[in-house]
Amino acid sequence: MPSKKVIPVTTPAIITFGTVTIVTIIDSISGVHRASCDLCLRLVNLTTTGNPKRLVDHREACLLNSLRKEQRRAPVSSPSSGSASTEAAPTEGALPDASPPSSSRQSRAPASDHRFFPYSQPSSRSSSAHSRQSTESSDTNDSDSCSVDASSLDGSRGCPGVEIEWTPGSIWDTYPYHQHSSRDMKWTIVRVDEDRNVLGIRSTDCEARLAPTNEALACALCLGLPGSDQLAKMKQRAEGTSPYSPYSYLNAKQMFTIMQNQRALVGSLRSKLSNSYRSDKSLKAQLNDFKRIMMHLSKNDIPGLRRLISAALKRHASPRVMMNLLERAVSEFRTAKGFSERDLDLALIVKALGGPRLLFALQKAHGLPSESTLRRRQHIPTLLASIGVPTAAEVDANIEMFCNPDMRPPPPPLPSGKQYGNVAMFDGIATETRCSYCPRTNKVLGLCREHGHRVDTSVTSLEAVEKIRKALFTPESEEEKVCFGVEATCKAANDEGTTRG
Repeated sequence: MPSKKVIPVTTPAIITFGTVTIVTIIDSISGVHRASCDLCLRLVNLTTTGNPKRLVDHREACLLNSLRKEQRRAPVSSPSSGSASTEAAPTEGALPDASPPSSSRQSRAPASDHRFFPYSQPSSRSSSAHSRQSTESSDTNDSDSCSVDASSLDGSRGCPGVEIEWTPGSIWDTYPYHQHSSRDMKWTIVRVDEDRNVLGIRSTDCEARLAPTNEALACALCLGLPGSDQLAKMKQRAEGTSPYSPYSYLNAKQMFTIMQNQRALVGSLRSKLSNSYRSDKSLKAQLNDFKRIMMHLSKNDIPGLRRLISAALKRHASPRVMMNLLERAVSEFRTAKGFSERDLDLALIVKALGGPRLLFALQKAHGLPSESTLRRRQHIPTLLASIGVPTAAEVDANIEMFCNPDMRPPPPPLPSGKQYGNVAMFDGIATETRCSYCPRTNKVLGLCREHGHRVDTSVTSLEAVEKIRKALFTPESEEEKVCFGVEATCKAANDEGTTRG
C-alpha cells in the first residue's frame, strides 16, 4: 500500500520525564521542533511531528557521561592479598546495599494485573547471591573475590516497553499477529490487557537496561514506537482496507469476512455451474431430437405436415412429442386437423372440376379436406337457374343468396365514409347437352329457352317426364319439338372495391 503522508504538527509539543516537563520550540522556516535538554541546556532538533526519540537519546547520553565522570572521581582501594576474610566482608556488605536500589528502581514500573508474554529480565537479587557464592568459594584469588554483577551494583533496571491503545477494535481479531512471522516488524508484543484493550510492545532493538539516572518509563527506541509510521499504517489497514490489498496485511476479522464472501460466491457459482450442466444436457437432447425430425422429414412424405407442425407448436409440444406425432402420421394412426381457408378452397376447386372421387383420392394422398368436411365448413351459395326468361322472383332469390352478409361480408367503407359501387357483368357459358333435375324448383333443366315453353318442365309424375322425352327425341310435329340448351347466359354482379383489390 502507498505510504501515508506525514502531517506536520504546528503546535508546540509537551515532553515529560518524571517531574520534568519540556515544551518544544518550532522553527518558523523548516517547521522542525526543537527542545532544550534539562541536563546540559543544549537545543536538540526533533522532527516536524515532535517525536521525542532524539531528546530521549540525548538525555541518556548525558546521564551516562555524568555517571562515568563520577566513577572516575571515586577513589579506588588496593586489596591486600593476605586478608581474604577482611576483603570479603566489605564485598558482602556491599551486595545488600546494592540490591535495594535496583528493586526500588523496578518498583517504578506500573503495576497491574496485565498478562505478560514470557521474556527474560535480569534479577538483582540472584546476581547478588551469585556474587556472594563466587566470593566465598575463591578466597585464594584476589581478583575473583571482588567479582560482582555490574548491573546490580549500578542500580540499572529492565525496559518494560510501552503500552498502546488498540483503537480499531478487539485486540484478538483486529490485530494482525501473523505479520510478526512474515514481515520485519520493529517491535514485539510483551503483554496483552484485554480489559483495557491495550497492547504492551517493546522495540526489537530495545536497550533492555535503563541507567539508574534515567527517569524515563522506557528506553528511547520503545518510546518512539507509538509514533512510528509502521504502527500507524497497521492501524489504518485494521480500520479498513482496499479490496486489492494483499492478504498478508489483513487481520483475522477481515480474513473471516473475505472467507464468508468467497463462500457465498463459490456457492453461487457452483449453483450456476450445476444449472449450466443440466441446461446443456437438455439442449443436447433437444438438438438430437431435431436432427431425428429432419432425417424423418427427408425420408417420408407426410400428409398434412404443415397442419401437424402448426398444431404441435400451438400446444408448445417438445421436439420428442413432435417426433412421436410425425411417426404416427407416417403410420396413418393420426391425421392432422385444422384446415386453413386455402385447403378448403383447394378442395372446393378439386370437387368442382374433378368431382368427389378426385377429392377422395387427394384427401388420402395429400391430406385435403373430405367432402363432408367441405360441406360443413364451406357455405357454397346455390344458383337458381331459369329455364326461360328469368322472373323477378328468381332474380330476387339469387341476389339474396349471393349478397347475404353471412355468405360474403361487405367491403369496408371508403375513408370518406362512402360505400363502394357494384359492377354488372354478362357472359355466355357452354353447357352439356343433357337434362338435369333441380330439386329447389322441382323442374327439369337443360332445355333451350327458345322452345322450353312448349312442354311442362315440372316433374309431377312419370307421364310428365315421358312427355319431355318425346318432345326431345320423337316429337309428333314441329310445334311440339324441344331442343337441348348448348349455351347459358350468366349475369354476375360484384362490388367495385373487390374488383380493384
